[in-house]
Amino acid sequence: MKTTRKPLKVFGLGNWNEQYSRKKNVKIYHLPENRNEDLPHSLLNELNNVRLDINPSKIAVMHRIPGKKESKANSNKFLRMDTKISLLRKKKAINEALKVRIGDDITKLNQGLLNRLYQHDNIISSWYFNGHVYGSDEEGTRHRFEIFDDINKKLKK
Repeated sequence: MKTTRKPLKVFGLGNWNEQYSRKKNVKIYHLPENRNEDLPHSLLNELNNVRLDINPSKIAVMHRIPGKKESKANSNKFLRMDTKISLLRKKKAINEALKVRIGDDITKLNQGLLNRLYQHDNIISSWYFNGHVYGSDEEGTRHRFEIFDDINKKLKK
């Protein structure tokens, strides 16, 4: 019994470390791709139209994520958390104006947990916030979930 707990704990800590390293990251989906584009400047010009002025020096990395789809996702890493927060606060206006979808950059394991919670019959809503995955049950009680949690057991507590 002890031999299986330790690898699961290490795996969970690895996921937490990866998620922590993505703390200042944002993904933008469905952003049109142009040949020979200057991605940071073209995106920042579009964001200026929505009255969001982000200085290019506040962006650590901005690049497209390779994939087979026509419009590849765009990953942005900011130098400071407040820049990310200002972008997420105007998320609705940006999504409507640019016809894109903006979200936190979360790990594959946390995304899988969110999907399991979304499909669970007793979970009304699920969300990601500040490195953790949460869900609320039918009674409105909020629960924090880890990647290897048994959802039914967690809801019974």
